[in-house]
Amino acid sequence: MRPLGSLFRSESPHKIAREALWRARKLWVRKRVLASLQRGACNVCVRHVGYFRPNTQSCSAASRDTILGIADLLVDGNFPFLGYGTVALGIQPVWNRDFVSGEDWPQIDASRIKVVRHDGSDVKVPWELSRLQFLPVLAKAHVLTGKQRYRDTAKGLVSHWIDQNPVGVGVNWTIAMEAALRAISVCFTLDLLWPLRQDEQPWLEKVTHSLWQHLLFIEGHSEFSHFARSNHYLSNIVGLLCLSTFLEGPRMERRRKYYQQRVEEEILHQTYEDGGDYEASTGYHVLGTIAISGTASSPLGFRIDGMYNDLSGKSNGPDLKLWTLNGNLVFAFPGGTTATPYLIAGAGWYNMKAEGADESTSDLGINAGIGARFALSGFSTFAEVRFHNVFSDPNSAQIIPLTFGILF
Repeated sequence: MRPLGSLFRSESPHKIAREALWRARKLWVRKRVLASLQRGACNVCVRHVGYFRPNTQSCSAASRDTILGIADLLVDGNFPFLGYGTVALGIQPVWNRDFVSGEDWPQIDASRIKVVRHDGSDVKVPWELSRLQFLPVLAKAHVLTGKQRYRDTAKGLVSHWIDQNPVGVGVNWTIAMEAALRAISVCFTLDLLWPLRQDEQPWLEKVTHSLWQHLLFIEGHSEFSHFARSNHYLSNIVGLLCLSTFLEGPRMERRRKYYQQRVEEEILHQTYEDGGDYEASTGYHVLGTIAISGTASSPLGFRIDGMYNDLSGKSNGPDLKLWTLNGNLVFAFPGGTTATPYLIAGAGWYNMKAEGADESTSDLGINAGIGARFALSGFSTFAEVRFHNVFSDPNSAQIIPLTFGILF
């Protein structure tokens, strides 16, 4: 916190008043969050978002070797991170230790912990380890190979971290940014390990409860400020957007919309017109880019599709063979998990040939309809019905086909 004299000279009375109100509200929110954490109730469940749609056949040999190489190290208790090379920490690491200096932080109320102690220890070491960003690598190795040891190692590390780090206790609960980055890692891991077997349901319940605690903790310890904001606050709201996306329960849909809006506003606040991060650091530029790149959830998209139909004219005319190539705008309704409904409309090229005709005709046309996308393992399918109007000469032609297909 800056000295009051400097603060009053550099900031407007209006901004100072807003900051004072925000800090008063933050204390109230924190007390409410602490009360919720003490009650221990968890009324949310994990939903399968389908963020990852891995296609194992398209994974290059180099990528596969890299993923499996790191995963094999982790299975043996060797952790590659920061600039220390690969460090043997075992399959149950000491999560509150700086393994470089050998110093630990006490397992006490996080609000009483001094993270910078000027004794040669570096808090970034336990923080980096407890971000759990190696978990999705283990999960990807399981997806690529189907080997249970990768899955079991990922689950074991999550369980051990939860057991050794009760919410609000220890160095890994001192700031909201660390909780947010850790929660994102766990959510992505769950997404890759999905679906979970019946015998894994107790583990899922344990992890779900921990994710709910992470969400409440971040909300109660937001690193927002009207004076200055950084990648810490950006990480807070990206983590909250991720958690509210992967969790289902009361007020969760409202949270998704709220944090999506906050992220979009913060992108504009923390980046210049040329795309650079306003913290003027290449490292933070990369961090900010990674943070926001996975949050774009605009429901509007563009799709190019081709279609072939063999249409029966019945008593109204000859049979038709129809080829089309269309460019379409697609509006996907939010909240879909396995199935996502959408509206679609566009225009394109239509080539028709009537039975018995010597030549085909090509014309422009428009289309509009509704459909649903179904996320499967490694790819997506869709089913839709669309009205097509072809501006053929002398009369327009209309068709309403029911279409099934595969999305790439």
